[in-house]
Amino acid sequence: MPQDRNIKGGFPGIRNGGGRTRRRGGRSSRRGPVQRAQPQQQKPQQRQQRVQPKDQMKTIFEKSVGAVIFRRAKFGSRDAVLYLILHYHQNDDYWEFPRGGVESGENETQTARREIREETGLKDADLRFVQGFRAAIHYWYVLKGTRRSKDAVYFLAESKTDGIALSKEHLGFTWAEYDDAMKLFKFDNARNVLKQANEFLEGRKGF
Repeated sequence: MPQDRNIKGGFPGIRNGGGRTRRRGGRSSRRGPVQRAQPQQQKPQQRQQRVQPKDQMKTIFEKSVGAVIFRRAKFGSRDAVLYLILHYHQNDDYWEFPRGGVESGENETQTARREIREETGLKDADLRFVQGFRAAIHYWYVLKGTRRSKDAVYFLAESKTDGIALSKEHLGFTWAEYDDAMKLFKFDNARNVLKQANEFLEGRKGF
């Protein structure tokens, strides 16, 4: 993977805002003498609070759309395909493709184009969507006591430029080859989507 000499810290080729190194302390394994508890008078039992079962948790259904964005590069005589991966930090810290929620009145393609523009600065003129690719995944997570059931759809688009203007919801980005990109992902869903996209491109001659 090519290195960007203007980057301070992080992965080679990754633009970020730096990070802190955390030091973890340890506990001593030495044990003191055993203390035997003195018999105590029984206290009246307190009523336990009932915890709402997960199957009764409120569920919100969401849908987001984005794209696996790639560009072609040449390193000497070797041709390469680089994928755009963004470093998110809202609610969690992870690497993903540009995507976002569907707004009222939008179809999937319109959402993908808008989210790409807002998150990366890439305009329609900078992109060429590859026909025939659409990857869909489903997952759920709990946030602030609410279960969120989410569908995510990804298209495939080629970028004519490597210039990226990040939104505030990101810490950085990188253009990475397939193997390097797979190592960045925290979630298997993202790996599966990239695997599908990469295999789709490999199966198309002269894409």
